[in-house]
Amino acid sequence: AYPTAIKFFENTLSKSKLANSYILIGKNVDDNLAFATNLTMILNCSKNPFSTPCQECINCKWLRKNEHPEAIKIIKADEDSKKGLIKIESVRE
Repeated sequence: AYPTAIKFFENTLSKSKLANSYILIGKNVDDNLAFATNLTMILNCSKNPFSTPCQECINCKWLRKNEHPEAIKIIKADEDSKKGLIKIESVRE
C-alpha cells in the first residue's frame, strides 16, 4: 500500500538513522495508523528488533492495544473516536 514509505524505512533502518518522530499523511487514516503501528512494532519488538515483530512480547502487545507508555498516536480532531489516540490540539497546548 505504501511502497515508497516502506522502501524509505527499510533504507533508514539499514543505516540506523531514525528520527525521533515521523508524520504520515494520506486519505486513509486507518491505513496510516496500521502502517505507523507496524513500524513502531518493528522498532520496539523485544524479541526481534528491526525485523518482523513477534506479536507476543510486552512491547508488541502494548502497541497493538495502544497502551505503550512511550508511543503516542496523534490524529486530526475529527478522528477522535479512535481509542488511545490524542488530538493534535492537545499536543499544541
